[in-house]
Order: sequence, then structure tokens, then C-alpha cells
Amino acid sequence: MTKTDQSVIARQPEEVQSLCFQFTQSYNRHRKTVAEWGRTLQAIRGSNLNPVNAEGEPLAAEDRDGNSVDVKGSTFSAICRELGVPRSTAYHYINIYLVTKTCPEWLQDASTANNLNLAAGHVQKKFEEIRNLPDYPGRDVDGKERTPNPFEIEGIVKQLKAEKAPTVNSTPLTQDELKEQMERLMSRAKKSGIALQFIHATLEEAIAAAYGTPGAKVTREKAPICSQQ
Repeated sequence: MTKTDQSVIARQPEEVQSLCFQFTQSYNRHRKTVAEWGRTLQAIRGSNLNPVNAEGEPLAAEDRDGNSVDVKGSTFSAICRELGVPRSTAYHYINIYLVTKTCPEWLQDASTANNLNLAAGHVQKKFEEIRNLPDYPGRDVDGKERTPNPFEIEGIVKQLKAEKAPTVNSTPLTQDELKEQMERLMSRAKKSGIALQFIHATLEEAIAAAYGTPGAKVTREKAPICSQQ
């Protein structure tokens, strides 16, 4: 674990820094064990799962509102519960396993020491870009994998930590995605007892704010969805 003026840990009391150091050492020792758990869970998730509940009854492919249900994902979540592993923890273990498969050991050690999440998609994408550069320090002149020196590793880690995660608004939204998300929200709103008047008013405000069309009205008819006065 590095202690620099740029880290939150370095600004903590010595007791906290010591505990963080203990965690890093323990995490490094047990990372391969956790990755093995992730490998097994990934194998379970990728298997030909039987989509049933504990009573052996088949899971419905649609909910009561006609929305499709990921029965395989639901089955995997149920298996995780019976194994005593929370679903989010299971996916965390799986991500660690995937990282150990794709990232060299020296980078895994450096990421742990620098609190860098190698499982993050934008970090993995950036590392692949670095890996494909002609002067990538993790490869010798013959194209064989090598361990970079500490300064080279530090430079790679700095680049990865500087890479920003994509924001929600940075990814283009398709019409199908918009329709699907709207249908899902409307279904949740109905179940939650949110009044239609509030939904209409909220949609009108959102349309006006996004498209600059004050006075837009959301009609009750299926088509057109929006009319303007």
C-alpha cells in the first residue's frame, strides 16, 4: 500500500493507516482464494440452470405486467442465497476471477496497493489500450510478457487511475432502450400507487426541460404521445 500526499489513507491517523496496511496484506494473500470462489460461481452461472423455485415449480418468464423476467439470473440469485453468498458479493467474486484471468500478476498487486479497481469496465478498456501500444513496458522486444520496473508500473497505474468512468449521459440512448425503460418505470409507478396526474405533470416538465418546448402536453391517448399547444 502506497502512502502519498495524494491518497486519503495517507491523511488518516497512524492507527487507521496501520489497519489499511493489514487489510492490503491480507487481501493480497487471499486474492487467489477469492478468485477461485469467483471461478466456481461463474461456472455455476454459466451452466444449464433449471429455472425453478425451491418447490420445483418453474419460474414464470413474464411478470404480472407482461414484462420479461431473467429466469436464469433469478435462479442464480436463489442458488447464491442458498449458498449463503449475497448476490452482489457473488458478482464481486466473479469480477475478481475475471480480473485475474485478464490482468498480469504485477498489475493485480499494484492495483491492490493503490486502491485501483481493475474490475471496472473503463479501467479494463484503458489497460487494453496501453497493452496494445508499441512501447508497452509489459512486453519485451521479442513480444514476450515481462514484469515492468517499479517506475513503469507506477506510470501505468497513474494512467489507469486518471481514466474517468463513463457517465450515464455519455452513452447514446436508442429508441428501444427509451421505450423499455419507460415501460419499466410506468409499471413500478403503477405498483407504487403514483397518481396519473403526477406522471403526466412530470413527463411534461421533463420534455419541456430537455427539448425546450414549454407547453408540451402528454395526452392520455396512445398516439400521439405528445401534443403542443
